[in-house]
Amino acid sequence: MDAKQRASLQRRFATHLQGLLPQWPLSAPLLVAVSAGVDSSALLHLLRLCYPGPLQAAHFDHALRPCAKQDLAHVQQQCAQYAIPLHVGHWLPPAQKANLAAQARQARYRFLAQTAYGLKAPFIGIAHHQEDQAETLLERLLLRGAGLKGLSGMRPLAPLPMAEFAQVQLLRPLLPFSKKELTSWLQGEQITWREDPSNQDLRYTRNHIRHRLLPSLNALGVGEAIPQRLAETALHLQQADAALQWMVVQLAQQLPIEPYQENGLQLPLQPFAELPAELRARLLDHMLHTLVGITAVGQRAKENLWHHLSLPAKRWQMRMQGVAVTRVEQRLLVQPVLRAPGKRGETNH
Repeated sequence: MDAKQRASLQRRFATHLQGLLPQWPLSAPLLVAVSAGVDSSALLHLLRLCYPGPLQAAHFDHALRPCAKQDLAHVQQQCAQYAIPLHVGHWLPPAQKANLAAQARQARYRFLAQTAYGLKAPFIGIAHHQEDQAETLLERLLLRGAGLKGLSGMRPLAPLPMAEFAQVQLLRPLLPFSKKELTSWLQGEQITWREDPSNQDLRYTRNHIRHRLLPSLNALGVGEAIPQRLAETALHLQQADAALQWMVVQLAQQLPIEPYQENGLQLPLQPFAELPAELRARLLDHMLHTLVGITAVGQRAKENLWHHLSLPAKRWQMRMQGVAVTRVEQRLLVQPVLRAPGKRGETNH
């Protein structure tokens, strides 16, 4: 990538970043997660050049790879060279190895969240790019049978999945950019990075999608456009998802959903039951998020509620995910409860 192409990429990044942030310019610090790999190295240096506020970096050592010390040393050298403050976290892997990757990911995000909270940083920069988005869509489509929200992939701006840090958002400004162009930009800028050997391990689902499935799709004859097209599909689905969420807010006002007693909500039964299933499910998510902070109700719990709505009985109560849903004649009452052990999904008629 020559100097003109690198300048063009940098301008594209700056324009995209400015469009993502609700207020521009920002004076608050931005925390960027840096692993030493090509993706996070590109994000660190693009933010260094384009972000108008103070930039700080964070590196988390999972203690799972033999090259962890070298990765940390590389990040320290890069940050010191450009006077970027660096925060380092360490993790002691548990003796119980079940779901180790998920535990490590949760520990990393908790460290990032705590660091951002301490800095009063509203955003954490994460280096997911176009291929990551394509892999996310394929994984959720083929292995999880995800619905619209899941197939929308990763959002460029999303709240942390931790209630205590809800004011901190994940910022993913590299989603429109391919790994190939980010790598070429770093090479042209003569910026080094470190390779993660685990990215070649086909025991991990993501690596199998990256190294086996995507290349086989490229054999269809569209070449490297496959990740771009999948990322564009995810963006279209995000727009459809946002439209449905907008409609849910309108429905909450029209039904209407009103306060009930001190800490509950009530709504008319028939208009709710007659809604299309997707809108009914999203309205339920909206109510539970309002009451107890749950972002999404499990499918089994929803199906249980739909079953109860079809019953002739005009009085019943069921519990799910921290709330009691009660039918009283033609009204539904939704109230938070303390869930006793072994009472999940309990129903009273």
